[in-house]
Amino acid sequence: MASGAQAGGGSDPWRLGPADRDQPAGRVLPLVLGGYLEAFRDREPGVRVDTDAEELHQFRVNLRRARSLMAAGRHVFPEEELVLLMALASWMANVTSPVRDLDVLLEDLPTLGRRVVPELGDGVDDVVAAFERRRDAAFDELVAALDGERYPVLLRRWQAMSTVFRVGGGEPGPDARRPTGAVADALVLRAFKRLRKRGKLAMKTDDLEAWHDLRKAIKRFRYLIASFAPLYEKGSFDKVLRDLSDLQDTLGRLQDHHVQAALIEQTGVEEGGRAALAAGVLADSLHRDAEQAHAHCRDAWAEFDRPKLRRRLHALLDPDD
Repeated sequence: MASGAQAGGGSDPWRLGPADRDQPAGRVLPLVLGGYLEAFRDREPGVRVDTDAEELHQFRVNLRRARSLMAAGRHVFPEEELVLLMALASWMANVTSPVRDLDVLLEDLPTLGRRVVPELGDGVDDVVAAFERRRDAAFDELVAALDGERYPVLLRRWQAMSTVFRVGGGEPGPDARRPTGAVADALVLRAFKRLRKRGKLAMKTDDLEAWHDLRKAIKRFRYLIASFAPLYEKGSFDKVLRDLSDLQDTLGRLQDHHVQAALIEQTGVEEGGRAALAAGVLADSLHRDAEQAHAHCRDAWAEFDRPKLRRRLHALLDPDD
């Protein structure tokens, strides 16, 4: 293993490195997955204290990175155990999502509220108060889930999947004994090809779902790079990540605008009165923002999807092609 690698003991923590390219994927991917579990658990106290929204965000980032690695490594990890773990991880993502969405919205509402005429200021205050109540309820549900019976099962299953020396359980996947470098090359390249396919489909339509699919493909690609970048020469992916940043940010804004507009419209209907009037103005403003972001998405995609970038990635991941 790489310098400091500790598969079964020792004092130095294991760190993924280029030397691990020749190690079996069935040894290395579980160790990477275990690193995400450790980072995930490190954020849990901060999530429970609930004084900094960034704690929940990073909690979710580590969960998403683990889910991306598991999905990509379905031919490495034991199949039956993987199916159950991914279902549990999906459940946890769904539990945390409402709180995160409301955190982002409450952070944006002061700026959005300045677009409303002063005469409706009390209506905006009512909207904010409604979202604060909803956020409190969503957070209570999150804590209840963390204190419930399913969350420890998620952690135990995650820990078991991260164990290099398997005791019992199903057989590892067919790629478990292949070199990690070859597996990582193939997974990252496949994710990039999926990203480009989603991008081409999105460019042909105004359907929001197609652009959302592209955003998910970008995230999976970025998370796989985050997982495997230490296997490559330092800085190998810097250029592609910089070129991808504007597109991902634009798609993120597009998604946020649509999610926030829907939440505000729903809350306006529920609250009624001046809150409903203010909500209508806020939602209309977000729809206009979404139209602008959508228009920029096409420019951002064209800026990203360049032959030079494709050649760079193929040279790195598939030099014999």
